[in-house]
Formats: sequence, C-alpha cells, structure tokens
Amino acid sequence: AALAVRGHWTLSAVLVAVSAAGLWLFARGFLLTRMVLPDRSDASALPYADLPAEASAGAACEWYPPKFERAVVLVVDAMRVDFAAWSDGLSTTAGAAEGQIAEQRAGRAKPYHNRLPVLATLGARRPEQTMLYRFRADPPTTTLQRLKGLTTGQLPTFIDAGSNFAGSAIDEDSWLRAAVAPRCGARRGRNLVFLGDDTWTSLFPRELTDTQAAEGDTAQWNASTAGWARVRPFPSLNVWDLDTVDDGVFSRLPLFLLPPESAEKDMAAAQADELRARRLQWRQLVRQPHMWAHADFGNASAAGGMASSSVGAEQLHRDWDVIIAHGLGVDHCGHRFGPDHPAI
Repeated sequence: AALAVRGHWTLSAVLVAVSAAGLWLFARGFLLTRMVLPDRSDASALPYADLPAEASAGAACEWYPPKFERAVVLVVDAMRVDFAAWSDGLSTTAGAAEGQIAEQRAGRAKPYHNRLPVLATLGARRPEQTMLYRFRADPPTTTLQRLKGLTTGQLPTFIDAGSNFAGSAIDEDSWLRAAVAPRCGARRGRNLVFLGDDTWTSLFPRELTDTQAAEGDTAQWNASTAGWARVRPFPSLNVWDLDTVDDGVFSRLPLFLLPPESAEKDMAAAQADELRARRLQWRQLVRQPHMWAHADFGNASAAGGMASSSVGAEQLHRDWDVIIAHGLGVDHCGHRFGPDHPAI
C-alpha cells in the first residue's frame, strides 16, 4: 500500500512538472514580447558610414530625396484580396442577354465580386504604376496590431491583443513620424489630414494632433514650426454601425481633394459644372443625412468650417502633404453579417 501511495505521488509530481514545462514553453513561444528600439531615422543621416562619395554629396540635407511630393493612404479595413481582384468570368457586360447573365452569375457571384472596377481600370491603363498584392497577415489581426505592423514594420505579438480596446502610444520609429517632419530645408513640418478609425489617435497622439484651434492665435501660429493638421477620428468599436466612420471619411475628403466652392467664380462655366458634379458624387456616398449638421460643413470662408484665420479653405485644398483615411464599413459588415451578405 505504501508503494502504491508513493507511486501516485510520483506520478502527480511528474504530471505537474510536465504541465509547468509545457506552460513555460507555450508562454515563451506563443506569448512573445519584443524590444522597442529607441533609434529614430533621420533624412540627413547616411544609412552606413562607407557610403560612396557621389551618393553622399547631398547628405547635408537628405541623402535620399522623396519620390513624391504628396501621398494619400487609404485603408479599407478587412478588405480581402477577392474584394479587390477583378474577374471577367463574373462580369455582366451591357451587351449580354439576361439569360446569359443569370447563367453566368448563378452559384458563383458573391455580393462583393467586381465592386471595385477602378482597380482593374487603373491596372490596365497604368500597369507600371498600379500593383495589386496579396498581403497575408499572421495573427493577431486586430486593428491595433495591424496598424503597428503597417506603420513601424515591426511584428506585433499576442500579448498586445488586449490593447486593441485601449491602445497605448507607439514609442518607436514609424513612417508617420517621418511624414510630419519638416521637408529638407523647410521651417515648418508637413501638413497632415487624418480621417477615420480612432485607433490611430491612440497610437499616435503626438503626430495626430489637430491644430485648427491653435491657428486662431495668428502670432503664436506664425512663430510655430509645426505644419497644420486636420484630425477627425470616429468611434470604431460599435460593429453594428456600418456607416458613421465611412460617412465621416467620404464627407470630408472632398474638402481637401477638390477646390473650395468659392473658387468656382473664377472658373469657366464647364469647369465649374464639372466640379459641382464631382462634389455631388462625393455627397451621394454619405448615407446618414445628419452627418452634414457637423460644424466642419459650416461657412466655407477663410475662417469657417474646417478652415481657420491662418489656414483658409484654399490652403486646405492646395497645401496638404499627407492624407490618411481609414474606413471601417467593410469590417463592421463582416462582423455583423459576414462577407456573403448583400450589405457588404
């Protein structure tokens, strides 16, 4: 009997030891932690010391000049590659008979197929400037972790997954930090526009600080070295709401991409009509009428709406350097209904 009891205790000790070892291995291999590097890139610093003399000739300012003066970063959350890819086999041309269309699409076409023809059009017209890549993300794939990876190039970890609902600021180098830095030889930083998912503002509170209120003090603003910024975040955690974030993006983008209404008086009639038609197309994308009650769509004069006494409506259109727009409608529709639902 004594041997039997001792055997049970030995077996229990072995099981506890094996379980503890398994838990330790799991924690070390799965719940990874990573070091945050304090280094910051600098456009005036050479990438390595033995750079050839001809390559370092302009290093006093920036060793590699930017390829583009302006950039628009549009993030469509949860957009799968089959949402973007065009399929001729699922297209319904105007010349096809109704029976042929029904037969062609039956059992194969999904609500999201061929909904973005602009990508296929750009690929055909400008093949050297348009690329569609399939990006495969390792888990975790929550928004906060993906944004960390996309902006810093670092690999997110599962230990960060709980931070998706209360993200902390990113302390490492990122392209967003570089995007708002002053140009080569410029006194002010670049001008930034952000619209969409409020996760960005929790990750980049310093870079994404709206300056509209500060621009009211003209003397203080003129003495500042920061570029102007328009930051409009929208709540991202209500997955039942398919429209608010996207409406916030669609309603404000034309304020920067199109000339202000006050500029129409100096245009030819045909040009002004075309501008009004484009503005109407943007307006029709907004599904919630109450969106237009916001103060951003007030007086569009030099000091109204999204303008200020220091940065007028024309400057908002002409002088922006980077626009970041992050829509959530596709992601919320996927959570609520799934990708095969007509609402997609």
